[in-house]
Amino acid sequence: MVRPGELNIMTAGHGVSHSEFAVLPDSDAGPDAGAPLPVQRGLQLWVALPDSERRREPAFEQHRELPAVTGQGFTATVMVGEFAGAVSPATMYSPIVGADISCDGPAVLPLNAHFEHAVLVLDGGLTQDGQEVPPGPLGYLGAGRTTLEFQALPGTRFLLIGGEPFQEELLMWWNFVGRTHDEVEQARADWEAQAVLPDAAARRARYGLVEGHGPDAGAEAGRIPAPIMPAVRLTPRKRSVGP
Repeated sequence: MVRPGELNIMTAGHGVSHSEFAVLPDSDAGPDAGAPLPVQRGLQLWVALPDSERRREPAFEQHRELPAVTGQGFTATVMVGEFAGAVSPATMYSPIVGADISCDGPAVLPLNAHFEHAVLVLDGGLTQDGQEVPPGPLGYLGAGRTTLEFQALPGTRFLLIGGEPFQEELLMWWNFVGRTHDEVEQARADWEAQAVLPDAAARRARYGLVEGHGPDAGAEAGRIPAPIMPAVRLTPRKRSVGP
């Protein structure tokens, strides 16, 4: 169970199965009986594992207590990495930062000059370098900054994300991440092969088994089949190169 202000991390490694669902209110008893499910909001971010770690065993962590820090015009909860002297307990496999920041008015954030950063506004809005950053689009800040100065609307909340520029080429298709077309094709084949395995065999296979969702649970178990591979070879995403 993940609640507001908490962090769940699933490290896929060589491959993993998972299931996500909302917890419905008790419809038969209690003061909230029959109440509609409240609107829920969360962020799900994908972090690429470096080549040296991407074939590791899958893992899961939950962190209900995350460090908080205050600074020049802001308060922040550090989800991953280090920010403003506070360090998250979450396990990461590359130099990275993720912080949930609230502010109102002028603010200055300390940044790691070796990282590239971006901001994702959730509520309110920012004006930075003369440009407005509203909720929704990712505001890319580039690398080399030691501080970020901005003006925030009342009640602004945003996510600061960043890390060392990732130099490896990545290929992403559906829920698979690899380095080549052949890797992704094999990942898909392995996923589909598990569809016909009995639960006992699926537990030992590449992606493991979510109890209650395997072939033995029947057609309504919720397993999602992978789409057919495209008729062209997939190519990696490349970093843009300036003049």
